[in-house]
Amino acid sequence: MAEHETTAVALELRDAVRQFLDKHATDDDQARRFDSADPADSADLVQGLADLGAFAVCAPESADGLGLGPAALVPLFTLFGERLVTGPVLEQCLLPGLLLEQLPDGLDPRAGALLRDAVVGERRVALADGGASLEWRDLLQGLETGPSGIEGTVGMARSAGEADVLVLVADGPEPAVALVEAPAPGLRVDPIEIQPNGSRFAAVTVAPGTTLLPLAEGEAARRLIVRIRAWTRLLLAAELAGLARRAVDDAVAYVKVRKQFGKPVGTFQAVKHIAATATARTVVAENVCRAAAEDAAGLPLEEFSAAAMAAKAYCSEFGPSVCEDAIQLHGGIGFTKELPLHRYYMRSLALRSWYGDETELSEALGRALLAAGGTRP
Repeated sequence: MAEHETTAVALELRDAVRQFLDKHATDDDQARRFDSADPADSADLVQGLADLGAFAVCAPESADGLGLGPAALVPLFTLFGERLVTGPVLEQCLLPGLLLEQLPDGLDPRAGALLRDAVVGERRVALADGGASLEWRDLLQGLETGPSGIEGTVGMARSAGEADVLVLVADGPEPAVALVEAPAPGLRVDPIEIQPNGSRFAAVTVAPGTTLLPLAEGEAARRLIVRIRAWTRLLLAAELAGLARRAVDDAVAYVKVRKQFGKPVGTFQAVKHIAATATARTVVAENVCRAAAEDAAGLPLEEFSAAAMAAKAYCSEFGPSVCEDAIQLHGGIGFTKELPLHRYYMRSLALRSWYGDETELSEALGRALLAAGGTRP
């Protein structure tokens, strides 16, 4: 499919999803899903997205997918940020299609069947990856390759408690990627309680001897892990950009009608400066994500990984910052729960550290540049 055709299909899907969200992601729906610890509260949303084909975007056509590639997910995740779509969405949209596209040959038949089921929404997928954040590394721990396969504990895995297929990532000296069908003997998934932020987490423990479906080992696994993490970072960045877009749009609309001293507060110079800066940062965030997605196909893997890290670093810094500016522009009411704005801010803080915040990723990019002798990695 030509690039312009791919873009047209991706935008058409985004518009279809937008129409669906108009009916199923009202402020009341958002509040219910955002604060809930019950997976059933987001089941209707997840199934609706599956029916629209959101999980089939990057899956190959041979697996009943659209064959568009992960880049086509970026505009969709910007929309998900704008509309505060939470739940097991990123992993479900990305992992099945990416794995089927990257591992078409020699894939275990059972693993292939599970991934194809996930593409059409009949299975729920989660990612158990101890590399999701260096900041939380003591809590996350991680998996490693032992004599009988992947084993160990990941202290926090998003949506693992509601998944029936887990993608396991072991990135030690002997990297490996595998699937495990849940429940399974030797697999333990313990839901954990954290502050509401639109995600549900669980600790995942894989005991030695657990029946796994291997996907990749050695160098192939290392490259697959880099690719999974790069696209995860870019989609998280796109979601952060969408959160910022909604926050700044709501704030600008508010200062146009809120009056003080007989004038809209948006006419005051100090307010204009805050709104202009927030808007500029949001536009840059959107463009950074779009550019990284458009360049992905033409870049070597390591360079694309660096581009995704840069996009995530920028959006991790300015996504929450724009939400803070939006709260300030709303004045006293911005700090209350009467407005949905606080949920956008909390969500941006939660996504900020997941797969690296601005400090962690900037340091990683700096180390890569030094290792490459000062040239682009």
